[in-house]
Amino acid sequence: MANFFTADYSSSTASTPIVRSKTRNYYNNGTPELASTTPLAPPPSKVFGSSQLGTSVSKLRYAQNARDLPSDDQGAGRTAGSGTQGNTFGLSTDSYDEDMDEDEISEDEDYTQQSQDFGFHNMGTANVPSLMKFSTVNQPQQQLTQSRHRSSIRMPQYSTLPSKGNDSYVPGLARDLRKRYPPATLDNDSDAMILQTEQILRSLQEDFEDADDNMFEARLASSAKELEQLWEGTTTQRRKRTDEDLAIGPGHGATEFENARFVAILILRLYNGKRIGQEGDQEYAIYLPEILLNWLNDYHNTLHYSYGRVKAAQPNVLSDEFFWDVIEGLVARAKHEEAMELLADADFSYAKKDTGMRLQDANYSGIQLQSIQKAVLKLRQVLNIGPIVQSSDFDMNGPDWVAYRTEVEQALAELGEMIDPYEDDELLEAEAEDNFAVMHPSRKGLPYEIYSRLKTVYGILLGITNDVVTISNDWLEAAILLTIWWNGEPENKVQQWSFDVSRAHRADQDDNLGDRSYLHRLKESFLAITDPSSTDSLQLNPTSRIELGIASVLQGDMLSALTLIQTYSLCVAAAVAEMGSLSGWSSSKTIPQGFDADDLMVLTMGANESPISKDETLERYAEELFKTSELGTSPNSMVEGWEIAISVASRCDDKQLAKRLVTQFLDELTITTAERASRLSALCGELGFSEESRHVSEQFGNYLVNTTTDYGTALMCYARSRSEGKVRQVIDLLNSYCLVQSRAYPAEQEMDLALSRLVSANNPKAALQGFANADPEAVEVLQFYLVGYACVRRYYTIRDSTSSNKKAAARALVAAINSAADSIYGGLYDPERQTAIQVDGLLTLLGEATALIAEQNGGKRIFTSDQLYAILAAIEDLQTVSDRVYAATEECFAAALRQYHGSAPPSPHAMLKKSMSSGTNSNFSFSMMGSEMLARSEESLGGKSLGSAVLVGGSREKESDDVQRGWDWRSHFKGQNTTGADVLRYLRLNVAQELSMANLEEGV
Repeated sequence: MANFFTADYSSSTASTPIVRSKTRNYYNNGTPELASTTPLAPPPSKVFGSSQLGTSVSKLRYAQNARDLPSDDQGAGRTAGSGTQGNTFGLSTDSYDEDMDEDEISEDEDYTQQSQDFGFHNMGTANVPSLMKFSTVNQPQQQLTQSRHRSSIRMPQYSTLPSKGNDSYVPGLARDLRKRYPPATLDNDSDAMILQTEQILRSLQEDFEDADDNMFEARLASSAKELEQLWEGTTTQRRKRTDEDLAIGPGHGATEFENARFVAILILRLYNGKRIGQEGDQEYAIYLPEILLNWLNDYHNTLHYSYGRVKAAQPNVLSDEFFWDVIEGLVARAKHEEAMELLADADFSYAKKDTGMRLQDANYSGIQLQSIQKAVLKLRQVLNIGPIVQSSDFDMNGPDWVAYRTEVEQALAELGEMIDPYEDDELLEAEAEDNFAVMHPSRKGLPYEIYSRLKTVYGILLGITNDVVTISNDWLEAAILLTIWWNGEPENKVQQWSFDVSRAHRADQDDNLGDRSYLHRLKESFLAITDPSSTDSLQLNPTSRIELGIASVLQGDMLSALTLIQTYSLCVAAAVAEMGSLSGWSSSKTIPQGFDADDLMVLTMGANESPISKDETLERYAEELFKTSELGTSPNSMVEGWEIAISVASRCDDKQLAKRLVTQFLDELTITTAERASRLSALCGELGFSEESRHVSEQFGNYLVNTTTDYGTALMCYARSRSEGKVRQVIDLLNSYCLVQSRAYPAEQEMDLALSRLVSANNPKAALQGFANADPEAVEVLQFYLVGYACVRRYYTIRDSTSSNKKAAARALVAAINSAADSIYGGLYDPERQTAIQVDGLLTLLGEATALIAEQNGGKRIFTSDQLYAILAAIEDLQTVSDRVYAATEECFAAALRQYHGSAPPSPHAMLKKSMSSGTNSNFSFSMMGSEMLARSEESLGGKSLGSAVLVGGSREKESDDVQRGWDWRSHFKGQNTTGADVLRYLRLNVAQELSMANLEEGV
């Protein structure tokens, strides 16, 4: 294993990508002289108040450490919790005094070896090179020789973890809890929080589709920060810890949302936290240890209460029993400036020294007081020169930290030289015989109880596992602090190789500032200190969702964490899932190609239930949103739940699932207003659901034609949905009502605004211009059929105007006749040929032409020769077409005559419903109306309809329909037995006469 302390720093491959420039200097910090590597004095062989995990001593808050609690039946002497005998995690750095002879060293080495066997495992007992090699340069040869003797009991791997742990333990517990706690409802999430969270995620999704990878990574970090600020703002205030409320989580009385936020923000900071900071014009790197520290200080600050209490202690900060606990906590949480301030305020003349013999307490004085002040001053200097104070550098594996740890080791060695040695070995024997602690009262040098505390602080800076765990309040703090203060030493050769590779590429930030290594360390630390197979481990609460949620995060099991968050808040869980999917650290379960969901269910039958995926989270969230009628921050700012539900569903990774959800919502949604239809159609279009957008328009069009007379809006809806068949059905219906009633239908005052704009203009194409800008394809569908209806309607409008222009009416009528006859060529009907006016209305249109014959206009010719030839050609085509086509035109013709004699046409809604029920692509036929009216007439003749207005045997007068017509062609054909053949015969005769007269007049 590489020795970091002997490396040539000038050629180190590790480099900090961006170095912070801010510096601080509280002391005149010269480089400390290279100290001797004389190991530290051994602690008492008897452990009182051991801090080893698994004992009955409670560690639920920062208080007097268990290692310092005297036993009722033992002496009052205090021993160091970080000593070898009482430490189940740590690695001993103690050795013997220089004055001890080799025999004593040999005996005590055996004793130390035995003490190392106590605890989790026997770690690091092999002889390894000393990591203090760098600090022994230019030391006397005698000290170097002694250092070699002591190297056998020095452990260079300070950060070695005690065990591997069980990575299946927490997922199993989470799976059991998931069965007991169903997903939350939206009652836990406020409307404002839901809407603003959705706005952030929608904006992020849009950027994801456009931005490049580098820009999007920064965008992810900013979105994570926005979510955190939003979620904090939805609650009153971040909870402050109290001495009675130091459990893991937001605290007693916290809402379900606050519990979800507690876990979610840790995830966002770990995986989407900001990695580059800005200070003025200079950028600096933000490493994962700093992110973990910030979260710990923000959301699990168990030090807050104790620090305030010590700070306010009277007459001196040392008067509070929590003083050293707070100092250790401040150092562990990188609050080194606060620690230096407390140490500067500490007057050790107020401290009570521990005599070890239950004598009357006395204050430190004389040489002891001077030694304490010197040792504390040295600690303050060491803290002050650290990278955290000088440049806020949290690259714990960078070259600055490698050099700094060397300084810390030197200071630790000097601290060992200051301790007062034992005076007589008989005291050790007495200690073994007695049932209480015996420690010879120090007469000179640094008292052992002070030394042990200072040694723990140095151990934290060096990342010594034992010291870090000892000062931790719970498993959460222990796991995070073991990661923060990790000195980069891998557990094995494979990790060493991986670590070296990641550091070699640090300049390119391939490993995102070493996050992968730190996340692995976080997982291993958590597993080691919560190993369920060990009675000495820090056990988590298996019934606490909040603890298992955090545990899943530390272990890297994001899906289990997501499942537990969902039991608190659907909104927070969905947001975390989306952030994970966009940044790549979480993915949904995908169905293999060629299988459907049912197949997958069969294939996975009997397997353990897997955690919930991102898509399942979004599906549940969207379904709950759809059930919510409205969301809003005020009565004037409301959003319907279906809008948010469709937006959420659209962001599922499985596009088939997204489409299924959106279709399901649309089918269940009642669309009864133009505003809702427009918003829904636009939303589907924006989200890429073009087919569903068309479905919305078609659905609203169906509602309109079935319940209203808003035919213009219905036509536009059908055009948007590309339902060409339904557009034609509505247009044919309108044309048929115009021809059967011989009037413009609907009347001008009865038209909806959309239809009025479409057909009232002189040029229908101009009326469509605005619509074409929004949806040009829809206009192409609508325009062709709309022109035919506009032409028919124009004819009747001209006819019924006060100053009717018969020649203008003739032009419109002949255009309509040509359109209706366009599908017949020489007597052959082509059903595939699309025409603006169906052939069914041709006979009725020819009937309208009879009113413009010269014979009925005082011999004055209305039609031009070309128009007469066009009418004659239509007659020829109609009389030579197949019987089926001619019969259809005859039915429409008969319906027009029956209406003239008083038979009311059927309801437009009933006709459209009947037409559309035969199929979406079916065309409404004029003959349908004729058949319907004929059926009504036959019902009337059979006495089944008492209210029929149909004339029976001509015994009734014509019923007025209150329409003021300029003329009515049907008045010339009053006979009940009039047929289409009669009209065609009449036209042929008169057209021939007019053509003859025209030829004579024109001299042809």
